[in-house]
Formats: sequence, structure tokens, C-alpha cells
Amino acid sequence: MKSELAQRNVVLDFEIIAFLTLIFGLIGYSLIRRFQRQDLPGPDYYGKIDLVLMFVPAFLFLTMPFLQVAFPEATGLEQKENETLNRIEDILGSVVNVGFFIFVVFLTYAIMRWMRNIDIVEAFGLKKMSFRMIVIISILGGAATVFICGVFLGEMAQNYLSGIFTDLREQAPVQDFKKSTSQITLVIKVIGACIAAPLAEEVLFRGYMHGALRRFTSPIFAAVVVSALFASAHGNLPALMPLWILAILLTVSYEVTKTIWVPIGIHAVFNAVNVVFILAGEEPETAAMLFWF
Repeated sequence: MKSELAQRNVVLDFEIIAFLTLIFGLIGYSLIRRFQRQDLPGPDYYGKIDLVLMFVPAFLFLTMPFLQVAFPEATGLEQKENETLNRIEDILGSVVNVGFFIFVVFLTYAIMRWMRNIDIVEAFGLKKMSFRMIVIISILGGAATVFICGVFLGEMAQNYLSGIFTDLREQAPVQDFKKSTSQITLVIKVIGACIAAPLAEEVLFRGYMHGALRRFTSPIFAAVVVSALFASAHGNLPALMPLWILAILLTVSYEVTKTIWVPIGIHAVFNAVNVVFILAGEEPETAAMLFWF
């Protein structure tokens, strides 16, 4: 238990450092632009208020590391595996998880479109690439990220951390996925992992947060910091580094293609491959999956 709590404290510290880096980075870039009398780069979809509003939906994710440390019993630190989990509870829990991601998409859209009057189609590049190209890039990118992040970096992180901590666990959603009590539950969880989660997380982190922060700092700074927040929000130490690099690669794909559909597609393929590994009982060492909390 102490080992697990220590791991969660490391993740929380990482998130705090990322958040402080974001704040000081904004101050630093603001001073540099003022000193050099530089204008903000375009396009001007985002304003300073977005640097605050983007944390409204992000708050639902970023509180996880704090809750895991502050309320360990409520977040499963001391809970034992429950082999007699009721099917109804399992189905309802899976539906709630999918509903959570749908709510995040709706909340992000409401803030950007209704409160800020941002043209979502233009800002996210929804019409900048053909469906065929999106599918091809998503498959190739998904396969590459599985190897780089799920296998290579995952095994590296697992081997390094196993020499420091005595009890390295998979993310709670991965454990929950393995305990599916029915085919209905399994289908709902697959939908959550391969559709709902990639859509919500990419729209929020890559779309809104990266887009707003990059305008007031730089593409590289925004990619590194937002990706760090994304990784820490999953609340799992073995998956922290693989998820950080994965998020940076997703951001690079967004910057290069200029459409949010590509990181969504890559993210979906990455999760889908991990689902196949889990169902086959041969998941990568860290099971670094981007499901739900």
C-alpha cells in the first residue's frame, strides 16, 4: 500500500510541476513579447480568457491524481479484487464512463462555440483532409505509437520503476476491462476505449488546450506542457512516461496535418490494438492504455 501511495504522490508532483511550468511559461512568453514588441501569432481563434476556460472541462481529468492521494480508499487503493461484481453494476459503470466522455465533448463544444463563438470546423480543421487519408495516417500512426509507447517505452519504464517500487499496478481501467462480466459490458467498454475516450481527450487536450496555449507561448512549449498534464491525469506511474511521449506524438500529428481527426484516429487505433492485446491475454508490459478513470 505504501508503494502504491508513493507512486501516486510522484504522479501528483509531476502534474503540479507541469501546471507551474504552464503558469511561469505564460508569464515568461508575455514578458518576452512585450520586451521585443511582438504581436501574438495568428490565427486569433483564442483569447486570454480561453487559458482559464479550458480548465473547466480539464478539471474533470486533472483532479484525479489529487483525489488518488487525498482519498486512497475511495479511489481503490485499499480495495481488493471483487470477483462477484454484479452485472448490473458493471454495465451501469461502463455506461457512466462513456457518458462522462460524451459530457466532456459537449462541455468543450459549449464553451468554444456558445461562449467564445469559435468556429470549430475551422479551428480544428475538420474539413482539411479526406476520410481516406485520415484512415491511412491513423492506422500507420497507431501502429507506430503502439510500438514506440506501448512496447518500447512501456517496457523501459516498467523495468526502471520495478527496481524502485515493489508493487507496480496497471491502470484501474485496464484491470476493470479484464473483469468484464458480460458481452454487453465488454461492448460498452470497447466503445468507450476506442471511440468515446479518443474523441473527448483529443478535442479537449489537443484541440482546445494545445490550441489556446500555443497562441500565447509556442507550439513546442504547449505540446510538452499539455502532454504532461494529459499523462499525469491518467494517474498511473508506469504509464506516465509512455503516455507523455504518446501525447506529444499526437500533438505533432495535429500540428503537421492541421486536423483534429488525425490524432483522434491514431488514439483510437492505439487503444484498439491494446484492447486486442488484453482480450488475447498478451497485452504490453505496462498496458499503457488511454481509457477512462
